[in-house]
Amino acid sequence: MRYFTKELWLKINDNDESIRTQAEKEWNTNSLTYQQQFMETRKYLSRGFAKSYLSRNGLHDYTVLGMLITKREQTYCCDLQLSNGEETVLIAMVGIKALLVDIDSFHCCVQGKLAWGYSEFEITPGNNVKLSVLCDEQNEMQFEFEKIRLIKQ
Repeated sequence: MRYFTKELWLKINDNDESIRTQAEKEWNTNSLTYQQQFMETRKYLSRGFAKSYLSRNGLHDYTVLGMLITKREQTYCCDLQLSNGEETVLIAMVGIKALLVDIDSFHCCVQGKLAWGYSEFEITPGNNVKLSVLCDEQNEMQFEFEKIRLIKQ
């Protein structure tokens, strides 16, 4: 994550008001910078995915219910099932090139559930899309793929 980092999230929740204030300023600056970058990256996402993703506030605070990695013919796929309590969605990624699930501990999870906090999309040098997800103050996931869909279940 470049813009919405673990370190910055920790500072936003710090007990010291001056640290929180400075972190919030940095967060707001990073948000504006990322929005500009996302407008370029969005061109690599399908219109349907982008519309569904943005209409759900970037899936912020959805709970990760499950992850399934499969091999279909010569390509790997990853399905993430998420819910916000009112709806369940599936993020289907095809042509997985790289995957990192860095879950150090579940003790930081909100109410004991792994939640989708903040996410960033970027284009890799190989012209694939990379999705980075900050799940909570310590856990992160990254996916590099060719195609992505969001399906309401």
